[in-house]
Amino acid sequence: MPIVGLRIVSWTPIVNTKEKIMPKTTKRDVDDRKGIIGGSSLGAMLGLSKYQSKHDVWLSWKGEERKVTDKQQEIFDMGHALEDFIAKQAEKKYGVKVKKTSLTYVHPQLDWLICHPDRLVVGKIDGKRVGIEIKSSSSYDDRWGQEDSSEVPMDYLCQCHDYIMCDVCDVVWLIRFSNNRLTRYIITKDEELESMILAQAIEEMEKWKNGEEPIIEDYEEAKSYYNDSTEGDIEATEEILKAAEEIKSLKEQTKAMEDRIDELKTQIIGFMKDKKRLVDHFNNKLFSYTRIESTNFDTKAFKKDYPKLYEEYTSKSSYMKFQ
Repeated sequence: MPIVGLRIVSWTPIVNTKEKIMPKTTKRDVDDRKGIIGGSSLGAMLGLSKYQSKHDVWLSWKGEERKVTDKQQEIFDMGHALEDFIAKQAEKKYGVKVKKTSLTYVHPQLDWLICHPDRLVVGKIDGKRVGIEIKSSSSYDDRWGQEDSSEVPMDYLCQCHDYIMCDVCDVVWLIRFSNNRLTRYIITKDEELESMILAQAIEEMEKWKNGEEPIIEDYEEAKSYYNDSTEGDIEATEEILKAAEEIKSLKEQTKAMEDRIDELKTQIIGFMKDKKRLVDHFNNKLFSYTRIESTNFDTKAFKKDYPKLYEEYTSKSSYMKFQ
């Protein structure tokens, strides 16, 4: 499959010629993410995840709490609750026995890279150890390929290769539960891809260790993270001045487009007059012009007439506004 989102770079593994370096296993609490990168965060660390940003992973690595929306938490909780059910169904469908493991596996050469497999297949299949990664996803997610292929979302692919790189297994079955159906994807060792993943992860880790904070690229995430301000000014750099000028230019263009849209609406309303719908030659609706009635609550008048009741039923909130 094409490797999307990863640069072609090389990483030379550390080789101990006297003794093969074996992976370490530990009982370490996997909820303690400070100083480590887990398999589920490896792809996000490289900017390949749609659910976590690089900045999210950096926060966890520092030991700071990542802010999760109620919707995200609901998705996480549902996925966790479904895990046992999916594992049991996979046993029936693929004729294997799987088990949980309490061990956290550590990469043999990078002590900050770990993984904790969802399940392991009991015994070997064709002489190979098989790890199980379980995902539940929307049926509308088009990032998945054919059954038994390795065509899976890039962040999940990184997670599966983390299992292999940490010597948990030789092969990973990624079991996807979607639209009440199980689909299996098979990930096998790929030294070229693993070298690319590790090289970029090491490069990113060196930046973090040197105090370089990842750039937040999502507007809502930036407002959520930088959620307070103090008095004082900060002088813009040349790069920031260019960004400010571009915003002004785009707002002017937006205003010009909005004015033009209003002109066109006026022209169409003048043509429609008292007619409700505007249609094309095939009677397909283009626009409608109708009266909308609504009931509004006069907050100011209520506050004036019933100040105590108003205070009792109102709550304060705050948000960051960029202007």
